[in-house]
Amino acid sequence: MGKAKQNAEATISDVASHAGVSTATVSRVIAGVGYVAVNTREQVNKSITALNYQPSSIAQSLRRQSSSMIGLILTDIQNPFYPEMVRGIEDEVQRRGYSLILCNSADDPEREISYLDFLASHRAAGIIICADGVLKRHRKKLLSQRAKIILVNTQKDDPDLLTVSSQDFEGGEIAAKHLVDCGYPQIIYIGNVSEETFGSLRLNGVKKGAGKVKFEVVYSDDTLKAGARVADVIAKKFTPPYGIVAHNDLTAIGAMHSFIEKKLKVPQQVGIVGYDDIALSAYITPGLTTINQNQYDLGIEAMAMLDDLIKGVKIKKKRVIPSEFVLRSSTTKI
Repeated sequence: MGKAKQNAEATISDVASHAGVSTATVSRVIAGVGYVAVNTREQVNKSITALNYQPSSIAQSLRRQSSSMIGLILTDIQNPFYPEMVRGIEDEVQRRGYSLILCNSADDPEREISYLDFLASHRAAGIIICADGVLKRHRKKLLSQRAKIILVNTQKDDPDLLTVSSQDFEGGEIAAKHLVDCGYPQIIYIGNVSEETFGSLRLNGVKKGAGKVKFEVVYSDDTLKAGARVADVIAKKFTPPYGIVAHNDLTAIGAMHSFIEKKLKVPQQVGIVGYDDIALSAYITPGLTTINQNQYDLGIEAMAMLDDLIKGVKIKKKRVIPSEFVLRSSTTKI
């Protein structure tokens, strides 16, 4: 039996020498595969402890063809929608014994490809995607991934990939119907630019909720500044009163700020409903009526579903998290 190496950087060869066995035997013990005599296994484990040997997670993942890594691809980590969802995913990742790597794609096709290649090269066990652009631009690449994949809150379901989403159609319908019930004679939906090409369940829900009331759609990016810019377009094109459903809270808040600067009265002339119920929505004036998607629960459910998929548990193709209508003072009876 060899002597213990006097540093913490022991290798598998050091363990084999210390235990008096081959490196192949050490590998079998570490991986828990193949036959190894009980006495030999005990000796190898004693040598691992004595040398403070740390098996390479990358090497192990190469042998197993997968690792415990979970990749999470988001469009923009600065969007306040994401932190609660990420927290839900991270809590469940820790509870289930995985590790998480966050990939902020910034809606950049080259960065998206780079992240997918990185996760593939590190044998990621699974990938959670909350970025519509990744699905639309790289669907074939996603379907060729060894890793299991879950889509979160994508604007449209995919026939070949599993999805966790909020009640997007129902949320849009409730938002528009609320504005109709308030008495606004026209409903305007501020949609995400991708909806102009691909549509979405949320857009379809808003359209249904508007019913027989005049309905219009304008498109914008999902930022405060973009919301302010699209409010300029709306103010020039339409005569109040009208009700607005925005694709997200940031757009709604940016638009509301612009309308107030233009001396339009919110909610008496312009009623505004956002989407997401980010923390800021409750602290602006007037408070923003919105749809809460329960982002934390979305994250929990996405990781739970992915773990089931990785373990080969039979699961439903889609799971839906209930949304909640949150009434504040950016809408009123007129």
